[in-house]
Amino acid sequence: MRKAEDAVFNAERTVMNARFELDDAIAADHAPNSPLRAQATKQHADAQARLKQEQVAFAVAQAKGNIPGSNRYEAGLSAARAEVTMATALLDKTRIRSPLAATVLQLNAKVGEMVAPTPDAPLVTLGDVSVLRVRAEVDEHDVSKIKLGQKAVVRNNGYPGQDFNGKVTELAPSLAGPRMGSRGARRATDVEVLEVLIDIEGSVPLLPGMRTEVFFMP
Repeated sequence: MRKAEDAVFNAERTVMNARFELDDAIAADHAPNSPLRAQATKQHADAQARLKQEQVAFAVAQAKGNIPGSNRYEAGLSAARAEVTMATALLDKTRIRSPLAATVLQLNAKVGEMVAPTPDAPLVTLGDVSVLRVRAEVDEHDVSKIKLGQKAVVRNNGYPGQDFNGKVTELAPSLAGPRMGSRGARRATDVEVLEVLIDIEGSVPLLPGMRTEVFFMP
């Protein structure tokens, strides 16, 4: 009985360690088919299968009528193991896992802080930077000149003389008041704008949050 119980406990710890290694592999390499991630995934699956086998063996051992019941020391050992398992599970809940492969854009917590994520104050802001998107506002007088699929040129003061090609991928369904600050002449408060999204083509050195100028090609 004790041997079977020990095997279950060790298998539980192996599963937990395999889960930690899988999380580390995912954090180190975002590619789903990477060798490191595939190996960690297999080890985690093998550990789970081994745990199920040990649990079945332990259940069979318990069902045998010729095995004496646990004494007080074995009961204490079982209770201690249960506490360790619970503590390990609670520790696992302190690990924040991303639901997708992404880049950390903003971190709103420091080591040692007590945090509670809320919709208004997320702990981490993630983003897919494989395709950068520019958000622009077009005055209502120029809305008729903008169409889906239209080519555009994006420029940034940090990269003088460089043009970044893009394409209009989304138009807002309606006009609204301007939300983006303007560095040029102050806009009239009664001017409505159309929000336009432009996907930048290829790999570019621009960073999320940069201010840009957009020129729509006729």
